[in-house]
Amino acid sequence: MFYNAVLNELMKDKTNPVNQMYLHEIELKWKEVQKAITEDIESGQNNNMISAINDFVEAISNQKYRYDKLKRKGFHSDSQLFSSYYIGDILTVMLNRTGVLENHGVKWGFQKFDCMPTYVPENILDDEKIPNLESVKSSNFLMLTVTMDFQYRIEGRRTFEKSQQVFPLIIFGLYKSLDNNKFDNCEEQAMLAKKVFPKSKFMIIAETLREDFVPDVSKSHVDSLFVLRKQFLNIRKKRNKIALDVVNVVEKKVLDYLNLKEKNRADIFKSRGILE
Repeated sequence: MFYNAVLNELMKDKTNPVNQMYLHEIELKWKEVQKAITEDIESGQNNNMISAINDFVEAISNQKYRYDKLKRKGFHSDSQLFSSYYIGDILTVMLNRTGVLENHGVKWGFQKFDCMPTYVPENILDDEKIPNLESVKSSNFLMLTVTMDFQYRIEGRRTFEKSQQVFPLIIFGLYKSLDNNKFDNCEEQAMLAKKVFPKSKFMIIAETLREDFVPDVSKSHVDSLFVLRKQFLNIRKKRNKIALDVVNVVEKKVLDYLNLKEKNRADIFKSRGILE
């Protein structure tokens, strides 16, 4: 679990005994989320998991966990403790249900995909040396990828060289609050991914949007954008809970994206009665 890894990493720092006590408290609260996740994996629903995550986020929002400069205890606001890694855990549950993670070559986690390889010889006049292929890497995102092995050689030579290429299937941009700069970064990576694999999908999942920022996804390379709390970021207003109905729509969209087969338009209108 991604958030569990965050807790484990923070607990390695033994220099502040008060923070260690806080982390043990938070760990106990997180175990309630893990229990709910286990229940929902078995039931195929998301109700218990989202309810537990809402309770957990509310609990760690307690001001006592925030950094107190005078007393030198607590955690800074940019600590990963207050990050959106638990959204990745929600997505992990969804993908586990599909069985896609059991497929050969499929990898899930924070990683980078490869762009198309470029031939970079040390000396173009010397073809006796091993041909050098290099790939530009994408930015680091949570993504579902497939890794393929390739063999190549200079024509006329007997020995093959091996390389691996990581192709993006679905990329997820996870944010506590989405602003214009973060969206532009997603747009750039989505465009890059579609050059490598045209059917790749880019999903942005944010808890809130920055005030008055409503991007037009229809004109971008980003395929979908979900706002889990259905609100703009506003510290003066009470924060909404993560909405179960939005989480359920996210899961439906993930399932749609995993089905890459193009359906015949005749079959579409026969089953749905709609042509779009």
